[in-house]
Amino acid sequence: MSRPVIAAVDHDGHQPLWSVMIPVHRPDIAWLREAIAGPLGAGLAPRDMQIALVDDANGQTRSGDADAFWQQCEQRGIEIHRFASQAGLAGNWNRCLQLSRGRLVHILHQDDRVRPEFYRAMAAGLEAAPGVGASFSQHVFIADDGAAIRAGHLDRPNAGLLDDWLEYVVANLAIQCPAIVVRRAVYEKLGGFDDRYDYCLDYDMWQRIATEYPLWFDPLPLAEFRVHDHSASHSRVRGIASSLEVGHCRNAAIARISPPAREPVQRSARRHAVRWAMQQAGRAIGRRDWSYAMAALGGALATGRLSDFAAVLGGRFDRAPLSRPPARSADITARRLPRILLITEFYPADPAKCVFGAFQRLRRHLDALSRIGPVDAIFFWGEHELSPAETRQHIDRVKGFWPIEGSVRFVKVGTVRRRPLQWIADAIWAVRGCVGFYHTAATMRTCGREQADALRRCLYDLQPDLIFVYRLGAAAPLMRTRLPLPPVVVDFDDLEHVKLERLAATMPRSRRWLTILAEASLAIHASRRIGKMAACLLVASEFDRSNLLGVCRNAAVAVIPNTASSFVPPRKAPDPVTLFVGTAAYPPNREAAVWLLREIWPLVREQVPQARLLLAGEGMQEVAGECPAEGVEGLGFVADLASVYQRTSIALCPIRRGAGTRIKIIEAAMNSRPVVSTVLGAEGLSFVPRSEILLDDSPEGFARACVTLLLDPNLAAAIGDAARRRAEADYAPALVAERLAALCAGLIDRSDRVAAPVAGKLQDAAVPVEIGQRPGRRQASR
Repeated sequence: MSRPVIAAVDHDGHQPLWSVMIPVHRPDIAWLREAIAGPLGAGLAPRDMQIALVDDANGQTRSGDADAFWQQCEQRGIEIHRFASQAGLAGNWNRCLQLSRGRLVHILHQDDRVRPEFYRAMAAGLEAAPGVGASFSQHVFIADDGAAIRAGHLDRPNAGLLDDWLEYVVANLAIQCPAIVVRRAVYEKLGGFDDRYDYCLDYDMWQRIATEYPLWFDPLPLAEFRVHDHSASHSRVRGIASSLEVGHCRNAAIARISPPAREPVQRSARRHAVRWAMQQAGRAIGRRDWSYAMAALGGALATGRLSDFAAVLGGRFDRAPLSRPPARSADITARRLPRILLITEFYPADPAKCVFGAFQRLRRHLDALSRIGPVDAIFFWGEHELSPAETRQHIDRVKGFWPIEGSVRFVKVGTVRRRPLQWIADAIWAVRGCVGFYHTAATMRTCGREQADALRRCLYDLQPDLIFVYRLGAAAPLMRTRLPLPPVVVDFDDLEHVKLERLAATMPRSRRWLTILAEASLAIHASRRIGKMAACLLVASEFDRSNLLGVCRNAAVAVIPNTASSFVPPRKAPDPVTLFVGTAAYPPNREAAVWLLREIWPLVREQVPQARLLLAGEGMQEVAGECPAEGVEGLGFVADLASVYQRTSIALCPIRRGAGTRIKIIEAAMNSRPVVSTVLGAEGLSFVPRSEILLDDSPEGFARACVTLLLDPNLAAAIGDAARRRAEADYAPALVAERLAALCAGLIDRSDRVAAPVAGKLQDAAVPVEIGQRPGRRQASR
């Protein structure tokens, strides 16, 4: 059976709020009366609370007057469900779930107790935050006579969402059955208790819920767990077998959490388990129960490591990292929202001006990723150290500009000055491919030890389900963290080795030329290493895909093209005005503008004296001043490009160096403006030459194409309209965003399927169990 399906309830117009389901097997009547007293004393109307006894022993009891008790229960409106055949512990618990009708389900064991205020407190917790799947309270271990032994080991003063569930649900369980209430819809979503477990039925269930839903914790001790020799839990403790089973159960949960957090959780779990086993062995030796002592020590040896024994004997216990509750919408039946982590060197310091190609592409990626789940971001910060006030200011700024719902972190880039040993270590990592490229030069600014350590801490804290990295320089330091990673997607919108090779092709042979070629080889090596690490590499065109596959032969490479939006309605501009858009800080743009002004524009003016050239982009005013020419207007940065396109007849792209695809061409096409470009400028784009774009690499040919369009408005309109149709078919923002969102969601789904272990197969015997308290406190028998 494994995990049975829990079918939805047909409640015929009224569904009670509560189902208190009490699985019964040969109970002690006195203890069962105490168990029933809690829900009966909650002060809720009978129509709002279903109380049911689910008997797996056909009316048999261990002590007390059974017949009179069953009769009294029926008189008080308590349902009694008897079965001729025994289903066992898991089967009876699943019967409880299947027979429950309420929106909230509480499985209360026959020998445990809750206080009457338990139900109102748990209902309040479930309604306190959207998507909460279960709420639980502090519990108290009690003896046979009801006297308190001790409280549970989760010690926190305030009620709220549990942010240390990795420690208290996965590594060192702090939930006892009578203390937890679960929405019935959660059981319907996740299925019932897994009957392949014997000792860990509840442990497995609480872990499954915690990895999918936020948990609410109330620190008031509202539930009581009775410790006695006749309990089902006590009868199932079998030394090594129990330890191995719980280790398997914990492995199943650890496989469902973010990979960077797995090793710290494993380590914490092993050490808690070794301590628990050693405590049990010590108590068994004290009562001369040698077989149990040997079994407990055998369990510790089977599941722990020498370092764990040393840590326990030395009193060192590493906690599992804190973890935010799973992200969910208010719809309990919907899927858990995966957490996406963006890592990039591109920080929009001035959101109003950070609108050139790289930022446009990055912004559209974020729009697509935010459709999947909440996005966190790590920016490599190249300025001074940020004060707390400055950090908050930058976080508010970037969240106001980009759709980042989660956390924002800044990692300071490294400096050029390094100690000799650091330089040697960096050189070794660079040879391994852990190197970035900044302004077309190899650099370790993002790949130093300090950056890797900071990134490692961020990954422990943020625990993403998918990492999206923009460009090679932000991807390389992931290798130096030496952490297991979730699916990593790296966007190579520019191929660094292509840019470097093309730069070398324009240079005379010299020492600098040799350096550029060496850096191109290093970029190829780094791309290969990142291709092995990443689940998928993204490029902007099929041309780039073919180029990258030549370097990373076995990598998964997908095309996510650049895109642009239309600003203005497609209408003809009345005057012969040309436009070149690009920031002058990018060397290929500056070189293109200078070439345009010095060699092309004079030829255009000879044929069309009234023609005008607009240079839009930060720094273009200075370029226009350095290369004065008639009819040229250096606009500099323009906040509203729509007004510029309204004045424009044709757009120009005289780019002769670089890599990737030019957004400026797509943008012009989206606005029905015909484009004259170099062949390299239009590289990788699907526009058809002569009918959707004009291409020429010589100054004379480029100028001739401009003149043709300026003197023939009908031809210009026809090419512009054709280009718009092509852009809307191939580069529509909604289409590209949908493609990227589907690709990333598919990688997450595939990772979840691969990570989910089979409960019937032991995955890692080195992960043991601990049920109980913090170090140094008395451990009660479960």
